[in-house]
Amino acid sequence: MTAVIRSLADSLRRFGDDRLEALLVARPDLASPLPRGIGPLAARAGGSTSARRALDSLTLPELHLVEALAVLEDGSSPASLAAAVSSDPATIAPSLERLITLAIVWGEDELHLLRPLRDGLRAPAGLAAATASDPDAEEAARRVEAARDRLGPALDALAWGPSAVTGSGKLAAALRQAGIVEPDGESLHIPRSVHLALRDGRVRRSHTAQRPVPEGPEVTERIPGSRTAQAVERAFEALRLLGTVRGFDEDPPGVLKRGGLPQRDLRRLAERAGAPLLDHATVLQSAWQAGLIGHDGQEWHPTRDWDVHRMLPPSQRWAELVLAWARGHHLAAVVGTPDSSGTGRSLLSDLTRRDGVRTRRGSLLRLLRTSPGVDATEDSLVAALAWAFPLVPSEVLREETSALLVEGRALGVLDAGSLTVLGQTLVPALDEDITTADARLAAALEEVAPAPVEEVLLDADLTAVIPGRPAERLLPLLDWTEVISREARSRSASAPPRCGGPSATAAMPRRCSPCSRTSPAPPSRRP
Repeated sequence: MTAVIRSLADSLRRFGDDRLEALLVARPDLASPLPRGIGPLAARAGGSTSARRALDSLTLPELHLVEALAVLEDGSSPASLAAAVSSDPATIAPSLERLITLAIVWGEDELHLLRPLRDGLRAPAGLAAATASDPDAEEAARRVEAARDRLGPALDALAWGPSAVTGSGKLAAALRQAGIVEPDGESLHIPRSVHLALRDGRVRRSHTAQRPVPEGPEVTERIPGSRTAQAVERAFEALRLLGTVRGFDEDPPGVLKRGGLPQRDLRRLAERAGAPLLDHATVLQSAWQAGLIGHDGQEWHPTRDWDVHRMLPPSQRWAELVLAWARGHHLAAVVGTPDSSGTGRSLLSDLTRRDGVRTRRGSLLRLLRTSPGVDATEDSLVAALAWAFPLVPSEVLREETSALLVEGRALGVLDAGSLTVLGQTLVPALDEDITTADARLAAALEEVAPAPVEEVLLDADLTAVIPGRPAERLLPLLDWTEVISREARSRSASAPPRCGGPSATAAMPRRCSPCSRTSPAPPSRRP
């Protein structure tokens, strides 16, 4: 016969090594400083601050179980808990086991929620706090049944909403007369026992045990391999934008008093680079997080790490850039938008930092890897993120999801709502050490990237066409010339006229199709 579990300490003493390790990994505050035994560990886990912090790691079904236990009588059975969330014991078993592993719940046949959570959750599942003046369960059920015939539609509307009710008309008066709502200062509220009677004794109307999967149209390619080609092009475009940091030495952008890059300087840099503002912001933010740029209080400049970074192969430079983004704690796509205080968020500053964004970004990337054939919609990704992080406000989750789609595309790891071949490689790299992750990502880009082009084609008007990815020694050409167009397979630039006699370029065609599209060429200047 199994001994009855009488306390949280008794529950922890039954944990094996693996389960204790899982507890300390999920709740690292319990291991610092290292407790000297199970008793001190249980006391620390049951503390108010640690218990509330543990709620942040719960998924939606786990949070619903905690809310239900806060409403039910202490010592309720798993069957009663399952009924309270409109489910069955087998379905809630995995979530309940994790709550026990996290030392938030203890017991087997009689379940107990940590006292700080039972007392601290003042309005679980939208229910009002219990008070001594609340009617008992039988009286609450009698009131609801008596009002059902006359106020049925109103009761149905109130059942699964919040306990606070507004109104002062005839309907509000009828609800007060029936004892469904009671005055609460200048407003009305539904007593907890009455609210539970409206819900037929349940705390939650439904229980979503499984995480929603990404939804959207099927990923298609009109030309096989085009998505991979576009991902490679965006990866090297990110490196080209990163290369514009070299211009900081000659014309450095300024630094705001509160830190960060002025919005006008960001717009100027993006226009000069011929790139969308948010794409350029993503690259600069990633470079900053990688330690490649910094400021002296007055101006932004490349750091010493920049010189070392420039000597690396292109694939290695891209790998470091994308890892700095994926493992960073900032959002580039929110630049220029106001924060909660109304202050505009500037790039390369703490105003774009957000606690937990790295974890949520990784969660979305891992989720997308499980649905490689779906071009996921933003709404479906927000719903999946809300399931995994139910305590984060919905507007924050939507903002972070939108930022992921924009920033990931700028770096070549996302194409609309699906991972590219480079993004598929990024996901396992998130859990590897930096050296292994760098090597994995660099190898992935090298495998799918075409060989660099070492030569250019010159038209009669001295328009230079680079029919492919330019080699390192051709990159300065893009800085010295006026870029006309960039395509997935080439870059073309108008070269300035040169002095000297006639050359072989005069006999070359005006354009080189299909490698590039050029604007009408200016008249050739001949000596």
